[in-house]
Amino acid sequence: MAARLGVLIVHGMGSQTRERFDQSTDALIRSLERRVVENGADAKAIAWQRAFWGDILQRNQEALLGKLGGLNWTSWRRFVINNLGDAVAYQRQPSQRKDFYFQIHDRIHECLIGLRGQLGHGGLLVVMAHSLGSYIMSNYIWDRQQPNPAGDGYGATPFERLETLASIITFGSNIAVFSLALDPYAGFEFPRKTLPPHIADAARWLNFYDSDDVLGYPVKPLCPEYLANPRIEDRKINVGGWFSSWNPLSHNEYWADDDFIDPVARQLAALLRLAA
Repeated sequence: MAARLGVLIVHGMGSQTRERFDQSTDALIRSLERRVVENGADAKAIAWQRAFWGDILQRNQEALLGKLGGLNWTSWRRFVINNLGDAVAYQRQPSQRKDFYFQIHDRIHECLIGLRGQLGHGGLLVVMAHSLGSYIMSNYIWDRQQPNPAGDGYGATPFERLETLASIITFGSNIAVFSLALDPYAGFEFPRKTLPPHIADAARWLNFYDSDDVLGYPVKPLCPEYLANPRIEDRKINVGGWFSSWNPLSHNEYWADDDFIDPVARQLAALLRLAA
């Protein structure tokens, strides 16, 4: 039996390797599946897809570090380039079709096609995105909702056009920081009118942030449309252990924290029951 719910997991900024991303998502998926079952739904009806894009930027970052040899505080400089560099490199360049913005979006599209192949006809989509990944997916969703007369190849099916997007889970999201580039900031439509009414009623954008995470922010205050949308929820939680829960290290602690995992599992279970 084909899965009924597809979950796309997108990582955030930093020197992310595929191995480290797989380890984080493996543990997260196991925890979510166990709690989905505890919430009375069939976890086997979920298809998972990892969207790894870190390799697209890593080569240029390593090359830059090589050119800048001989400086002090090398490890801190690597941290700055790997993190700030991701955000800078992702910015869209006018008239440059295959800049990093589009290369990363190409990767997201490939992952969506892979996820669609695991689902039955009309399968629902959930996007889970951490940190810069939430900004990437915000842009990707926005782009899919705009007129596209030339065609970029991303919209061959309703699933690829994100017309079945039933929930968004963002955590440690820095969309608010990047909103400074737009005046005024305009949000995307959620949920889409293409969703069946009973699914739209249960659709949620759940945005999780820890007040000690300096890279994690609410999203509802960004524009009047988000503020007035009852299906968009900012949820302040406390993630991490004794060493990280009270400081900026909490930014990477959402993946394994029950305060994050439990409500996400409840949302997945609710969608699964409706999609049955």
